[in-house]
Amino acid sequence: MKTLLGDPTMTKRLLEIEKDSINDTLHRKIKKYTDSPKFLPDEIGKVSKPCKPLCAWLKALEHYIQVLRNVEPKKLKLTDSERELNTLQLEQRQLQQQLGQCERELSELQARYEGCMCRRQQLEGGIKRATARLQRCTRLTTVLADEDSRWSAKIKVLLQGLYFPA
Repeated sequence: MKTLLGDPTMTKRLLEIEKDSINDTLHRKIKKYTDSPKFLPDEIGKVSKPCKPLCAWLKALEHYIQVLRNVEPKKLKLTDSERELNTLQLEQRQLQQQLGQCERELSELQARYEGCMCRRQQLEGGIKRATARLQRCTRLTTVLADEDSRWSAKIKVLLQGLYFPA
């Protein structure tokens, strides 16, 4: 222990430990010491002042490992949720593009419909004018037929009244 505490690079080596990659075997070895009720920084400080910060660091490391083990499944769930979110956002963008295309087609159909309705009104107006003209023509034909009968009768009367010797 004295050689470990006397090593000038010990602090540097402790800080360079990959805390995120501590395996379960090493964690169990650390936990064996940190679970002891006598393994408290103040208690260790009574025996060895240089070991007090090392004890506190081991306690903190053990706590960090426990938190990391609790957080790890949540990180995986977060990654899965983000992946699902990305998939849903991609699907949403595709659906929005389809919606935009449908809206454009609807606008075109609406414009065509309005054009057809305008043409229909024009045609209906033409039908009304043609129907009115046809009615006027029918009346005129009837009136002219009556005039023809009247004039034919008058011509007969006039021709009978005139006597032309042959």
